[in-house]
Amino acid sequence: MRREFIRDDCWSSWNRTDDGRLTWNHTTFPSGIPALVDYVHTKGMKFGIYSARCAATCARRAASLGHYAEDAETFASWGVDFLKFDNCHGCPAGTDTTQQFREMHDALNQSGRHIVYSTELYDLTDSSTRSITHMTRVGGDIGGGGHFAFADIQREVNMMLPFSSLAGPGYFNDPDCLMVTQQPPTATAVAIRVQTP
Repeated sequence: MRREFIRDDCWSSWNRTDDGRLTWNHTTFPSGIPALVDYVHTKGMKFGIYSARCAATCARRAASLGHYAEDAETFASWGVDFLKFDNCHGCPAGTDTTQQFREMHDALNQSGRHIVYSTELYDLTDSSTRSITHMTRVGGDIGGGGHFAFADIQREVNMMLPFSSLAGPGYFNDPDCLMVTQQPPTATAVAIRVQTP
C-alpha cells in the first residue's frame, strides 16, 4: 500500500533567498524541509510538496515562475517524491499554461530523481496532457469556503467519469482536495489529498 504525506501551500517563505532559491518558512519549520522529508521517509511514507507555475502560490508565497530548473533541483536534493504544481497568481498576460507545465516536467526529469508530478492542466481532451504529467486536476476544491457536503464529492466523481478511460499506468485523474476547515473566513484550511495510486 502506497502512503504519502503531502505538504500543501504555506510551507515556503514569502520570498526567495538572496541567491534565488526557494526556501521554507523558518518559523513554521525550524528544522527545515529536508529534515521533515527525512522524518517522513523513516515512517515508510513518500513526501509530497507544493508550488505553483506562476510567481506566487494561492497563499501568495514564493512560487516557481522563472525558476523551474532551480526548484526541481531543490526538490530533488531534499528527497521530495511528489510535486503538486498549482495554477495560481502572478503569471504575465498571454502566458502559455501548457508550456509552463511542460517546462517543469522537463526540469523534474533532468533533476536526477523520480518525482511524481501533479498539475492543473484541466484540458483532458488534449492528448499531450498524459505526456506532461502523472496526474492532473479534474475539478474544483471540495468544500471550499469552509462548507462541506457529500454532494461535493459526488460532483467531483461525476466530473471524473467522462475521463476515466484516460487513466492508466503512469497517469491518473486527480479529484484534488477535500478541504477541512473550522468556521470561515479566519480558519486555517488543511488539505487532505484524495488519491488512488
